[in-house]
Amino acid sequence: MQLPEARPFGIMVDHSKWCVMKGGGGAVCTSRPGGPHWTCIADTNREISQTRRGGGAVCTSRPGVWKAFLTVVDTFEDCQ
Repeated sequence: MQLPEARPFGIMVDHSKWCVMKGGGGAVCTSRPGGPHWTCIADTNREISQTRRGGGAVCTSRPGVWKAFLTVVDTFEDCQ
């Protein structure tokens, strides 16, 4: 994650769970050109020791939300 103020925000302090699709084609998680641009925000913890905890997610295909989250992405990880 790269914030506009250039403050460090590494994975060791980031407990958020969100996903934004790359524009264009290629990887499994990408959207088609001109297709929906999905953004999902969740509170489900993916840690193996916490798989029994409840949680949920909300997803939206609103272009403005997608663009706002996309601007802070430093690197993408493809879905597995």
